[in-house]
Amino acid sequence: MLITSRPSLTKQLLFGQALASGAQTAPGFASDEPTQLMIESSLSNLSQDGQDAVSALMGSFGNVISSLQLIINNSGVRPT
Repeated sequence: MLITSRPSLTKQLLFGQALASGAQTAPGFASDEPTQLMIESSLSNLSQDGQDAVSALMGSFGNVISSLQLIINNSGVRPT
């Protein structure tokens, strides 16, 4: 029984490590997102759909950073 349960545990640990590692690197990329959205919103030929998308993304951006921090805090794994 232990032999069959270990691969599942190994998968969980590897997934946790990958998730933690990704969550650690993502804020660096995510921190530039508001700047990119502001640049896009200033394009003179941006359609109304594009403007609406920028507004929606700007409105939900704060949740991205806090969600990433929750993943980091709750992963139980720290990348090396």
